[in-house]
Amino acid sequence: MPFVATINVPGYLPMDDDPPVFESASEAWSYLRDERERGEDDDDGSDDYSETYYILEACSGNRSGSARAMWAECGFTADGQGTVCGPTPGSDSSHDLGLAYSVSITEEEV
Repeated sequence: MPFVATINVPGYLPMDDDPPVFESASEAWSYLRDERERGEDDDDGSDDYSETYYILEACSGNRSGSARAMWAECGFTADGQGTVCGPTPGSDSSHDLGLAYSVSITEEEV
């Protein structure tokens, strides 16, 4: 069953008109983690990453422990569908709506 990875500002359509499709939820979460990492690297140049990055990393299964355990902790479905929200990388505005990183099942083929 294929999974799609999307990033959007909450309340708005996804930023990518043709979001990537993956064979597993873990692959989709890895993609989202990589996108967050690029955004944080581009915006502040710091070696420190945000809490949002580390949650995405755990959801991808790349940290100690199981991705499935993290999915359960985040309230995702058992197959890894869910959303992680965090501030926009580089934003220090009190009006920042943030970004939503989501994985869901799709009908598209990989």
